[in-house]
Amino acid sequence: MSSYTAPQPPTEIITYRLNDEKLVYVTPLSDYTEAIQLAVKEFPEDLAGIPIHRIRLKVSATMGREKKYVRISESAWPSTVKRMVRGEVVDVEVAPEKGYLPPPPSYLEVPDELSSRRESKSMPPSRTSSPTPSDKTVGRSRSWFRLRT
Repeated sequence: MSSYTAPQPPTEIITYRLNDEKLVYVTPLSDYTEAIQLAVKEFPEDLAGIPIHRIRLKVSATMGREKKYVRISESAWPSTVKRMVRGEVVDVEVAPEKGYLPPPPSYLEVPDELSSRRESKSMPPSRTSSPTPSDKTVGRSRSWFRLRT
Protein backbone atom coordinates (compact mmCIF):
# COMPACT_ATOMS: atom_id res chain seq x y z
CA MET A 1 0.00 0.00 0.00
CA SER A 2 1.52 3.29 -1.02
CA SER A 3 1.26 6.39 1.06
CA TYR A 4 0.54 9.83 -0.24
CA THR A 5 1.73 12.99 1.40
CA ALA A 6 -0.18 16.08 0.46
CA PRO A 7 2.05 19.00 -0.47
CA GLN A 8 2.38 21.54 2.30
CA PRO A 9 0.67 24.83 1.65
CA PRO A 10 3.15 27.68 1.39
CA THR A 11 3.88 29.38 4.67
CA GLU A 12 1.93 32.54 5.32
CA ILE A 13 4.61 34.37 7.33
CA ILE A 14 8.42 34.59 7.42
CA THR A 15 10.84 36.87 9.28
CA TYR A 16 13.17 39.36 7.63
CA ARG A 17 16.23 40.16 9.74
CA LEU A 18 18.63 43.04 9.10
CA ASN A 19 22.04 43.41 10.76
CA ASP A 20 21.29 40.65 13.29
CA GLU A 21 19.13 43.07 15.27
CA LYS A 22 16.09 44.32 13.36
CA LEU A 23 13.27 41.84 12.79
CA VAL A 24 9.94 42.06 10.99
CA TYR A 25 7.33 39.47 10.03
CA VAL A 26 6.35 39.60 6.36
CA THR A 27 4.17 37.63 3.99
CA PRO A 28 6.52 35.85 1.60
CA LEU A 29 6.32 36.95 -2.00
CA SER A 30 7.02 34.54 -4.84
CA ASP A 31 8.86 37.13 -6.94
CA TYR A 32 12.48 37.84 -5.91
CA THR A 33 12.50 41.50 -6.95
CA GLU A 34 9.27 42.11 -5.06
CA ALA A 35 10.77 40.36 -2.02
CA ILE A 36 13.76 42.74 -2.15
CA GLN A 37 11.45 45.75 -2.56
CA LEU A 38 9.50 44.54 0.48
CA ALA A 39 12.74 44.50 2.49
CA VAL A 40 13.43 48.11 1.43
CA LYS A 41 9.88 49.07 2.44
CA GLU A 42 10.23 47.40 5.86
CA PHE A 43 13.70 48.80 6.62
CA PRO A 44 13.59 52.23 4.94
CA GLU A 45 16.06 53.94 7.29
CA ASP A 46 18.71 51.34 6.42
CA LEU A 47 17.97 50.36 2.81
CA ALA A 48 16.45 53.44 1.14
CA GLY A 49 18.73 54.73 -1.59
CA ILE A 50 20.69 51.49 -1.89
CA PRO A 51 20.51 50.01 -5.40
CA ILE A 52 18.37 46.86 -5.45
CA HIS A 53 21.16 44.83 -7.09
CA ARG A 54 23.22 45.25 -3.89
CA ILE A 55 20.52 43.91 -1.55
CA ARG A 56 20.71 40.16 -0.99
CA LEU A 57 18.65 37.56 0.83
CA LYS A 58 20.14 34.57 2.62
CA VAL A 59 19.15 31.81 5.03
CA SER A 60 21.13 29.77 7.51
CA ALA A 61 21.58 26.10 6.76
CA THR A 62 23.22 23.28 8.67
CA MET A 63 25.83 21.53 6.55
CA GLY A 64 27.35 18.58 8.29
CA ARG A 65 27.51 19.92 11.82
CA GLU A 66 28.27 23.48 10.82
CA LYS A 67 25.83 26.34 10.49
CA LYS A 68 26.46 28.36 7.33
CA TYR A 69 24.68 31.15 5.51
CA VAL A 70 23.47 30.49 2.00
CA ARG A 71 22.60 33.36 -0.31
CA ILE A 72 19.38 32.85 -2.23
CA SER A 73 19.66 33.63 -5.93
CA GLU A 74 16.85 35.18 -7.91
CA SER A 75 16.28 31.92 -9.79
CA ALA A 76 16.09 29.85 -6.58
CA TRP A 77 13.83 32.23 -4.66
CA PRO A 78 10.43 30.75 -5.71
CA SER A 79 11.48 27.18 -4.82
CA THR A 80 13.07 28.33 -1.56
CA VAL A 81 9.94 30.19 -0.48
CA LYS A 82 7.82 27.07 -1.09
CA ARG A 83 10.00 25.10 1.34
CA MET A 84 10.19 27.71 4.11
CA VAL A 85 8.59 26.97 7.45
CA ARG A 86 6.41 29.39 9.36
CA GLY A 87 8.46 32.25 10.81
CA GLU A 88 11.71 31.17 9.11
CA VAL A 89 14.37 33.87 9.24
CA VAL A 90 15.61 35.38 5.99
CA ASP A 91 18.64 37.61 6.47
CA VAL A 92 18.77 40.81 4.44
CA GLU A 93 22.28 42.04 3.68
CA VAL A 94 23.82 44.80 1.63
CA ALA A 95 26.65 43.76 -0.67
CA PRO A 96 29.64 46.10 -0.80
CA GLU A 97 30.02 48.30 -3.86
CA LYS A 98 32.31 46.97 -6.57
CA GLY A 99 35.74 48.49 -6.22
CA TYR A 100 34.97 49.58 -2.67
CA LEU A 101 37.93 49.34 -0.37
CA PRO A 102 37.58 50.07 3.31
CA PRO A 103 39.60 53.09 4.43
CA PRO A 104 43.09 52.37 5.73
CA PRO A 105 43.60 52.36 9.47
CA SER A 106 44.33 55.72 11.00
CA TYR A 107 47.80 56.17 12.35
CA LEU A 108 49.14 58.47 15.03
CA GLU A 109 50.78 61.62 13.79
CA VAL A 110 54.55 61.74 13.84
CA PRO A 111 55.53 64.71 16.00
CA ASP A 112 58.09 67.17 14.71
CA GLU A 113 61.48 67.26 16.42
CA LEU A 114 60.91 70.38 18.52
CA SER A 115 57.63 69.28 20.03
CA SER A 116 58.84 65.74 20.64
CA ARG A 117 61.51 66.78 23.16
CA ARG A 118 59.84 66.32 26.47
CA GLU A 119 61.06 65.32 29.86
CA SER A 120 60.75 61.68 30.68
CA LYS A 121 57.75 60.78 32.76
CA SER A 122 59.15 57.40 33.69
CA MET A 123 59.87 56.58 37.30
CA PRO A 124 63.42 56.98 38.63
CA PRO A 125 65.40 53.78 38.99
CA SER A 126 64.30 51.77 42.02
CA ARG A 127 67.83 51.12 43.14
CA THR A 128 70.46 53.72 43.88
CA SER A 129 74.06 53.25 42.93
CA SER A 130 76.43 51.51 45.37
CA PRO A 131 78.32 53.74 47.79
CA THR A 132 82.01 54.21 47.25
CA PRO A 133 84.17 52.40 49.79
CA SER A 134 85.54 54.51 52.62
CA ASP A 135 89.02 54.24 54.10
CA LYS A 136 87.62 52.29 57.07
CA THR A 137 86.25 49.45 54.95
CA VAL A 138 89.14 49.07 52.50
CA GLY A 139 90.82 45.74 53.09
CA ARG A 140 87.87 44.20 54.88
CA SER A 141 85.55 41.67 53.38
CA ARG A 142 81.94 41.31 54.27
CA SER A 143 80.22 38.18 55.28
CA TRP A 144 76.57 37.49 55.74
CA PHE A 145 76.77 37.61 59.47
CA ARG A 146 79.71 39.72 60.50
CA LEU A 147 82.35 42.02 59.20
CA ARG A 148 85.79 40.46 58.94
CA THR A 149 89.02 42.40 59.27
